[in-house]
Amino acid sequence: MEDRYLNEYHRKNSEAIMRQIEEDRLHPLSRQELINQIQRLKQETASKEKQNKERSKKETIDELNNLIKDIENGRKEFRRYNKELLRGKYNAFSRSGEANEGASLLLARDAGRNQAEYANQGAKREESAKERFERRQKEGRRQEKIIEAWAKANDLWLNDYEDPDGNTANSLEDLLNSQWSFMINGSEADVYRYDENTVLKSINLSHYDDNLQMALDKFVLHNAISPNAPLEVVGFGRDSLGHFRIIALQPYIKGTELTDKEFNAFLKELGTTEDNGWHNLSYFKVTDIAPYNIKKYHNTTTGKYEYGIIDADFRLLEEDANVDNSIVDNTKTFMDSISDEELEDEVRLIQQESADYELLDTSEEKLLHILQ
Repeated sequence: MEDRYLNEYHRKNSEAIMRQIEEDRLHPLSRQELINQIQRLKQETASKEKQNKERSKKETIDELNNLIKDIENGRKEFRRYNKELLRGKYNAFSRSGEANEGASLLLARDAGRNQAEYANQGAKREESAKERFERRQKEGRRQEKIIEAWAKANDLWLNDYEDPDGNTANSLEDLLNSQWSFMINGSEADVYRYDENTVLKSINLSHYDDNLQMALDKFVLHNAISPNAPLEVVGFGRDSLGHFRIIALQPYIKGTELTDKEFNAFLKELGTTEDNGWHNLSYFKVTDIAPYNIKKYHNTTTGKYEYGIIDADFRLLEEDANVDNSIVDNTKTFMDSISDEELEDEVRLIQQESADYELLDTSEEKLLHILQ
């Protein structure tokens, strides 16, 4: 074997390439043959890109699942929430469900990037309430695209649910009504009887300025003060009007509403201070909390009467600033793995905003020029 070859395999491949080059020189391809060759190359490239995207999706999902375990076990921190929320006695973060944990982590880096962008834009003056509302809505539209694509890849998008015969429902509402008994609805949620001890809630984002990240906070904060009636996110979807929905499960509590005296005692035990309709705690605040939103019931296990919050609205005290830049950039990793059809205008936005985003030019004329 000659020294210029690393091994026998290298020699055979090199000689085959040289033979092909000589063959192409002696018998040049016609233009049509070149075009056919280009088409084959493009098909092979598309197939490889699809395989790479699918592999990247799986790697991102695995990375998020590992990150969730590390946070729950205390090996890593998620600074959007303090340690009490992450690993306190009620395990508020983990009890919000893996769907909520994954979505929150996926959006964390994106929230940090957006906050830095708007901080730079508004450095000369304070952001008005109207500007803050519009910014949150703009961020929310972007967040919805990210989580919709991730949920579809992770089998968490209910609109894609197929019955045993392979049929899909016409809308999210049709799916929910076909599977569970409708109970009641309000301005934020439609409630269904999931089973004897559980209800299913289809929750919109209207109480959170249509901002998905802020809505996801609700489930962690709720569980921190209502461990007896935790909310667990199990999926996502869009209703027939195109509005994003978070699907969650909650224990069905058969109890009575609190009296005013019991309600005031409950707030005192929580240690809240009231401020313009909000009840502030040390690191978050809650509103729309009233006697009719809390149930008192007899716990047959402990033999005591306990309280469970059915529903309320929650905010981090500094939700706009409390973002986490330490989380791995899962957003970009995942976006790079999904197609234009899945992200639609989101991909175009990224291309405009990212200076280092590279596009592969696979036009036939350019490939013809290269091959010739």
